[in-house]
Amino acid sequence: LALSCDVYNGTTLTITGLTGSQTADTTVLPLIADKAGIIATVGTWTQSTGTLVFKVNTWETTHSPGYQDGHWETGTSAEGTVVVSFTIKNALEGQRYVSPVLSGTRYFHPSQFASG
Repeated sequence: LALSCDVYNGTTLTITGLTGSQTADTTVLPLIADKAGIIATVGTWTQSTGTLVFKVNTWETTHSPGYQDGHWETGTSAEGTVVVSFTIKNALEGQRYVSPVLSGTRYFHPSQFASG
């Protein structure tokens, strides 16, 4: 995943279009990232729509509620790109390739809207 803007804890990322798997619905699909503490360690999987939902969760490692310490930065920082892995089981029978789509709902921290 490569971001085009900084995101704060609580931002939701969604991958859709991974249809045809045998993996049943679960709210605890394990996620593995190449950089620890950027995303949550589990996501919510919905088999019928082939959808995985997970959150930015730098809180797990920073334990800081402040925007400066609790967000995922873009650009040239070491955090800029994160590889996320998860396992779902292929369909019983072959199927055409799928084209997953990544989308997000950005959470804005109140400190980003300072008065003045």
